[in-house]
Amino acid sequence: MAALGTLAWWLRKRKREGKPALIDAGLFASKYFRLGITSQTLQQIALGGLMISLQIFLQMVLEYNAMEAGLTQPPTTGHVDPDETPRLHPSLLTNKRTQ
Repeated sequence: MAALGTLAWWLRKRKREGKPALIDAGLFASKYFRLGITSQTLQQIALGGLMISLQIFLQMVLEYNAMEAGLTQPPTTGHVDPDETPRLHPSLLTNKRTQ
């Protein structure tokens, strides 16, 4: 809380001096901005907790090693370009039960 108070003080001081500030403190006057930034912050905290919990589950319950558990994470953390994903050989895509 002290850091947030110091940031608010510094932002107002910079604005009074006519110097550029990191962000415009006037944004926080908007109810919608405050609600949006609060919900985004809570979402990021929850997502971080979920990612840590997932790694613990994979290693403790499913007995993955650290490398295996880590390799399960990238598809959930960023954009996967379909042109860069590995392609399966057509023979692997056939259903062997129907043959």
